Amino acid sequence: MESHIILIPDYIPSSPFVVDPFPTLKKSLVQPLDSINTPLGLLNFPYQNKKTDVKLSWDWQTITISKIVDGKQVQMPFTASVEWYLKKFHQRSWHKKFIETMQKEAKGDKKSRRGQMIEVVGVDIGRLGRASLRVSGNVNINGKMVFQDQELVRSTLNQTQNTHLEFDQKQNLNIQGKIGDRITVAMDQDSERDFDWENNIRISYEGHEDDIIQKVEAGNISLSLPSTKYVTFSGKNQGLFGIKAISKFGPVDITTIASIEKTKKAQSEWEGGGQSSTQQIRDVDWIKNRYFFIHPMFRNGLDTTLNNQDGQLKSVSIPPFYPIKDGRHSLGNIVVKNFELYKSINTNDANAMTGMAYIDPLNIADTNYVDENEEGSFIRLEQGTNYYVSPDLGFIRVREMVSQDILGCTFVLADRETGAIVLEVGT
Repeated sequence: MESHIILIPDYIPSSPFVVDPFPTLKKSLVQPLDSINTPLGLLNFPYQNKKTDVKLSWDWQTITISKIVDGKQVQMPFTASVEWYLKKFHQRSWHKKFIETMQKEAKGDKKSRRGQMIEVVGVDIGRLGRASLRVSGNVNINGKMVFQDQELVRSTLNQTQNTHLEFDQKQNLNIQGKIGDRITVAMDQDSERDFDWENNIRISYEGHEDDIIQKVEAGNISLSLPSTKYVTFSGKNQGLFGIKAISKFGPVDITTIASIEKTKKAQSEWEGGGQSSTQQIRDVDWIKNRYFFIHPMFRNGLDTTLNNQDGQLKSVSIPPFYPIKDGRHSLGNIVVKNFELYKSINTNDANAMTGMAYIDPLNIADTNYVDENEEGSFIRLEQGTNYYVSPDLGFIRVREMVSQDILGCTFVLADRETGAIVLEVGT
């Protein structure tokens, strides 16, 4: 019995008269059906019943595709080998999937797409699972042509001109490989890092839950020691290069590590040289023209008797401002009340008043201060806003430094216990 082998070419030319085995749906602007919810039957096409018939030969060598419209064949049937058809079918499917993936819009903005990795290799390895290699990062290469004219510094004729190319390459790569569901390879490399040991490479193996060996790591590893009931110290050591294994025997966890710690040591010495000097600053010179005593009696102290408004003699005892006893100033039997502070101005102000400022208001007729008494325009300052007064120690602190301005004040000295007026200064 003779056998015949039918040779079918790998490539079969296409024709509009032959059925297309891989038809593509052409987009059209024509609406072939009614666009309303309830069709009115205004559009009627003669071709209503379309049918595609696919047949395989008895030996699974050939495939035949036919198209029938209303019971009639409008094109010649397509026949090809099954191997060729499946090969072309997978190629078109892969190409279509690739185009859809590349044209698919990523969700979110650019920040959400950072860190995504591209799978460059993916292979099924049977019972071991799947092997894949994914890469993310960037590589920048910059080049420039440098032309140097060395006429002024040449030593030979050939060194007069020098033209060369300079390249600057920067890369930041993150590579992750996976073999099955247990073995993982990870590499992190950046050319801009200061030290080589900051670039990491690690190979890890993870066992199942019931395995004795739970995890094995090789490459850049770290060691973490948690605190226990008897050991209160807990530390973490990074920058190690070696092998670490984690095993489990029932309730006991064992960590084994063999590594080389990469460090960088540097030593520097400094010798200082200099001179020291001492400068003494008096307390009254620390902040000038902001603190003032109301009267010299509060600075130097006073023990005397004065006639009050009722004509009675009143003992006045004011201790000097210094020295300080036990870190505190001593207080006398006199307190300052009804204090008002005025400052001279050189401009026109509706609130200004004309007055005379005396050096010694208690002795206006004293001829020693006639030339120093000043007459002019004054404005009243607000206590708590422009200045602060200490009624017990008899001094004021102004908010702004006084340079060329004249300060004048009026106040009343009263007994600390009874409140009776002892002396009234200024009006």
